[in-house]
Amino acid sequence: MPPRTIVHGDLRYDNVFFGADGEMAVCDWQIVMRARGPYDVAYFLSQSVNPADRRAIEMDILHRYHEKRLERGVAGYSFNQCFDDYRTSAMFCLVYPVIAGGNLDLANERGAELVTALLDRSIATILDLDCDEMIPA
Repeated sequence: MPPRTIVHGDLRYDNVFFGADGEMAVCDWQIVMRARGPYDVAYFLSQSVNPADRRAIEMDILHRYHEKRLERGVAGYSFNQCFDDYRTSAMFCLVYPVIAGGNLDLANERGAELVTALLDRSIATILDLDCDEMIPA
């Protein structure tokens, strides 16, 4: 079983604050859970970052994430396993725009735009990463 850790569960731009000194704070810890470590990375990148920007930074961020885990004592966790966990998490994150869309008040134009953007970003991530390969035959 891959290593699991505590994850925020809802890591998106709305829940991240940046100070003038470069410090960062995260709020809204309502759905904290145990999951594969790259879950928060996948959730953030697949939901909050437009596909072109995500493609440009994704692998660098994932490599940095993996390096920090190793520096902090995670052992026996290859980058390939980390990448597979990231892909699995990105595929799972599709549930969020699907659920949000199913509960959407269609009269709420701003909400519809948000759900559409989340869905587009999530699908682009899944396609870019060939996540369908992760589904057992």
